[in-house]
Amino acid sequence: MPSVADNLPNGNAGVEEDEVVEPDESSKENCDLTRDAIEAQVSVGIEQQCSDERYEAVVANDDFLRCELPPPYQSNQLASSSQSRLVITKIVSENFKSYGGKRVLAPIHPNFSCVVGPNGSGKSNVIDSLLFVFGYRAQKIRSKKLNVLIHNSSEQGKFKFCTVEVHFAKIGETCSQNCSENTIIEGSEFCISRTVNEDSTSVYFINNRRVHYSDVVTLLRTMGVDIDHNRFLIQQGEVEAIAMMKPVSSDGHEPGLLEYLEDIIGSSRLKGIVASLQNKVEELFDVKAERVSSLAAKLKRTVICLSHFATGELANKSEEILTVKDQLNDLNDNIKKNKESLKSYATEYEALKKQKSKLTAEEQKIKSKLKEGEDRKEKISKEIANFQSRIPELRNLIASEEKKIESLKQEREEEIAKQEQPRINVESVKAEADKLTAQLDAATKALAVETAHVVQESPFLQGIQKDLDAVEHQVNRGKPKENLILSKINAAKNKLSELTFHRGRASSDIENKKEILESIKQEIEVEQKNLAALDNQVKEKGQALQQIRNDYEIAQKRECEADAEYRKVESKFLEAKHAYQDVKYPNQTLNALLEEGRSGRIAGIVGRLYSPGEKALDEVLIREMEQ
Repeated sequence: MPSVADNLPNGNAGVEEDEVVEPDESSKENCDLTRDAIEAQVSVGIEQQCSDERYEAVVANDDFLRCELPPPYQSNQLASSSQSRLVITKIVSENFKSYGGKRVLAPIHPNFSCVVGPNGSGKSNVIDSLLFVFGYRAQKIRSKKLNVLIHNSSEQGKFKFCTVEVHFAKIGETCSQNCSENTIIEGSEFCISRTVNEDSTSVYFINNRRVHYSDVVTLLRTMGVDIDHNRFLIQQGEVEAIAMMKPVSSDGHEPGLLEYLEDIIGSSRLKGIVASLQNKVEELFDVKAERVSSLAAKLKRTVICLSHFATGELANKSEEILTVKDQLNDLNDNIKKNKESLKSYATEYEALKKQKSKLTAEEQKIKSKLKEGEDRKEKISKEIANFQSRIPELRNLIASEEKKIESLKQEREEEIAKQEQPRINVESVKAEADKLTAQLDAATKALAVETAHVVQESPFLQGIQKDLDAVEHQVNRGKPKENLILSKINAAKNKLSELTFHRGRASSDIENKKEILESIKQEIEVEQKNLAALDNQVKEKGQALQQIRNDYEIAQKRECEADAEYRKVESKFLEAKHAYQDVKYPNQTLNALLEEGRSGRIAGIVGRLYSPGEKALDEVLIREMEQ
């Protein structure tokens, strides 16, 4: 249940915000009341004051609330005809003002609403013709008498009368800019005319039937033309007159802008009711002031007791506030420490993230190198397999080439043997030829003697020469074959050496590739171990960071709870302090005036309005308030 102290107004009355006022012990003894007792006393005093007869009589008199409001003005056209509206179709003037003879102003557009034009164009004549038909006096049409409206000129002379006809009709509400005569509602046309003679007498006609002016007014009212308030036709000078009006009428005769607008709006019909309501409100305010004054006198003692109660509560709440402040300071210190540790962990976490990104990039490079090594390994394996598949073929080729070489060697040896045999024969033949030459030389000396003998020996010599030529021809014939065999042997040797070189090179490449592959595998294993260790480290740091975040969130929640508790206690403290200040310093100006009156520096101050002449009571209350 809320107490009266909780509902006291919040005022600080010149006391510092952190000031704690200790209650007076003697005052506590005199006002030892509980909160429930104070509330009961206050409610009893209020119920007693509610029985004031005058207040109930004034409030019970609600006759002013039952008064009837006059009905607002409604246009007949707006109230009765929602499907059509009245328009002017044409204006016929005969001998009217500057129009000599009969002049017809037609056709007039259904949306015609104003007449504009330069000076001297006849705007005023059109408006004056309408005012003339609607029954305005001569002064309203800028003339002293009605017969002045009859046309009089040197060219046409003076006429004996003037007439103006205004033709009206109703059209449908949906008529647009392109309305024509066939949109006029059938049977709605009518004509109002007025004629003035030389003696200033005027006659009215409705559809060429003579009528009284009252009949014209009745017809126009029926059609929605506001003849009474004259708001259907605004002349050129009236706009300036409205702009020059005073804000409010000063003498009650000449209307101001406020009265003019109230008359247009229709709120002028409520002036009498508003005046009576204002009088009633003033009476209620007077009764309320008296009632509040009496209630204030009876509640003052209760408020003084409440001040002492609030002072005690204020002291208790001050201790609670100090305790909460200490707790809040401890929480702030813990929060600062947690923030510092969180900041260091965040820095370390960022460094680990950078290291992880760097190691991730290195891992990508190693993976790319590993992929390249795998590709190279696969390529080398394919080359090794290709070489290994070609080794039997090369071995067979080498064996076949070796066989060819052996066969060529045998053929060469046979050829050499064959060539050696003719050489032996040639040498023997040469030796024999030398011998025969010697014999020939010996026989030459005995040529003459031995002529017959030489003749006999010539066939033998020719046979030997033939044998010698045959041997030389056979030797020359064997040399190309020998050269061919030697070239084949050299080609086979070159091919064998080339194959041997490629075989050794392929073996060395295979060994190198195997060594590179082993080193890459070792590097991959090392990097995988490092990456796994780094992942474990990152996970550990992430778990630590999450734990720090959880601790920080818990600390924030505790800080929010402590702030809320501190604000709650501070609010209660301020409420109690404000209540105490409101009681202790209810009105410093009043106290100052009473003090000046007691000292005699200001004459005429007797006392408070509720207790004039009771100076003793005033002095007691002032002393209690000062305490």
